[in-house]
Amino acid sequence: MKTARLCSVVFVALALVLSVGPARAIPYTLTNGNSTVSIDPSSESGAYAWTVDGLNVLYQQWFWYRIGPTGGESPLNALPLLSAGTLGKLADFDFGNSTMNVDVTYLLTGGGAGSNTADIAETITIKNLASTSLDLHFFQYSDFDLSGIYGIGGDDKVVIDPGFQRVDQGSLIGFPMMSETVLGPKPNEVEANTYPNTLSSLDNGTPTTLDGNLTASGDVTWAFEWDSVLAANNGTLIISKDKRIAPSPVPEPATILGLGTILLLVGRKLSRRQA
Repeated sequence: MKTARLCSVVFVALALVLSVGPARAIPYTLTNGNSTVSIDPSSESGAYAWTVDGLNVLYQQWFWYRIGPTGGESPLNALPLLSAGTLGKLADFDFGNSTMNVDVTYLLTGGGAGSNTADIAETITIKNLASTSLDLHFFQYSDFDLSGIYGIGGDDKVVIDPGFQRVDQGSLIGFPMMSETVLGPKPNEVEANTYPNTLSSLDNGTPTTLDGNLTASGDVTWAFEWDSVLAANNGTLIISKDKRIAPSPVPEPATILGLGTILLLVGRKLSRRQA
């Protein structure tokens, strides 16, 4: 029910009121409630900022693909951006060439001020335009920084459920929490890792198969992989996902006291990225 409702809202709104025009190589921003999301569809940065009550929890979330079993993956922005548009909390990005078309929609739902909650629903529609079947390998790579928003480095923990349909990431001090649920279809492979291992494998020019690792700690990243053979002439794969930021239980007093010392440390990820 939730999946159908979200998809209906997105597609009806996009069809009726979303202003979609020629693609522009600029970031796009969605705003709703206490939250904003910035997306650059022209680079691997992809969705590179998700601010909830003034704190940015996201460094990078984007998509890669490979056709066939050999060769390397390409970022989604390697396909021409045919159209792009936003309206408030809605966005639509349409990529394609003569072989395939990929349409990505976002729906941001922010919470009330100070609630530390927000939600993004996404639908990715991949269509085979060729007259032969398409051996598609599609990846989502994610790099959230929850501890880093407090200046304490990249020490998060991520856990992917054995059914490959949900991932949970928490910060070193216990809040906030991020969860992403794949509403369908479930990925064929997953990988929890630390920066930059998974990203490097997607960009190194050789074929990647995610390793199935379900947990990681530190400067964590994680990824999903869908493997599907799309039928000739409009065979389609539709991926629906929902991700949410929410507060977790308040840390114990010892954790709060230790935070004062931790805040004096230089965050590893912050130092690395400034360099």
